[in-house]
Amino acid sequence: MGMKNDLSFMVDAVMSLYEHQSTWNPNMPLRGLIYFAKLYQIYVREQG
Repeated sequence: MGMKNDLSFMVDAVMSLYEHQSTWNPNMPLRGLIYFAKLYQIYVREQG
């Protein structure tokens, strides 16, 4: 599958994360936390 349903962006120093799934998945909160942690790690590394 070449298409991704995830979206993240920053507006005025606020990081917003969105993910779409067509079916309910009990792992979504954990996946969201891991995804946010990875993005935040990259952000902190780039900003010093």
